[in-house]
Amino acid sequence: MKWILVITGLLFHVSLWTQNQLAVFKPSLKDLKIEAPTNTTAYTSIPFQVVNKMIYLEAGIDQEKGVCIVDTGCPGVIINRAASANRESMQAKTLSSDLEIHSTVIKQLCLGELEVENIPGLAIPFGQFASGHKEKVLGLVGYTLFKDYETLFDFENKILHLFPYQNAALHRTASPVKQIKFSMEGHLPIITLEIGDRKLYFGLDTGAATNILDAALIKELPEEIVKYLPMEQMRCLNGEYQDVEAAVISQLAVEDYPLQAMKFLFVNLSEANKSMGQQLDGLLGYAFFTQLLCSINYHQRQLSLWEKPHSKDVF
Repeated sequence: MKWILVITGLLFHVSLWTQNQLAVFKPSLKDLKIEAPTNTTAYTSIPFQVVNKMIYLEAGIDQEKGVCIVDTGCPGVIINRAASANRESMQAKTLSSDLEIHSTVIKQLCLGELEVENIPGLAIPFGQFASGHKEKVLGLVGYTLFKDYETLFDFENKILHLFPYQNAALHRTASPVKQIKFSMEGHLPIITLEIGDRKLYFGLDTGAATNILDAALIKELPEEIVKYLPMEQMRCLNGEYQDVEAAVISQLAVEDYPLQAMKFLFVNLSEANKSMGQQLDGLLGYAFFTQLLCSINYHQRQLSLWEKPHSKDVF
């Protein structure tokens, strides 16, 4: 049997001075059983590193040591491993290529003090993807590992906090400046982002080093809020390059809460959107998550925003 997995990213973009990366997996895995690990409700915190604007956790997978990328666009655990011929396969699509990947079982995964065993996952060789890290990138970790927590991303202190979703201590200590209900498209949280007078749908993706906006919207935005930058390039998993437009966009807000101007790359999302139940206008990544303290509660489908000065009071 073959399943379909649509990978809307798994690419990185290259500019003259920096190499930013994007790891976004948009799944359509109705038949594939990726189950959440059990006994994952106690509070824990895990230090992380930021390399090329992506979150890396020290990790161990099946006795191999290295790092994993935290990617809220990932359905579960996707490991950097060659496909096994005796495992069931599925077809995967990136923005510019087709791939074949396989199901797998991870016997043991360690992320800080978090240890889980016998996790169903997916296997795909990453090639040059995420090659900028000095340690081996073992894989991506996402939704099924964090769904039973309220996850708070503290970039100032470089700590990922995992609170019990039903009784997070940080809400008793300090109130968020904004609480936003989100919908789910597969395993990807979707919020409404206001750009000028437009309301658009964006996925929350910690695996995106840069924000993405659908190229079809370029000409629809008011000229006064768009400051164009030089063209940039993106390279997909198969090594192909895409030239993309880039711009800094202002007049941004979530539910009337103002955000700083942010950089976006304009990418054609039409093929990715064909497999989605909800139209996706873009992705919010590193630039969004570092503006404020952000926590994601999957059970309550709630994004909480905390002003950075409160971080010392919360912890």
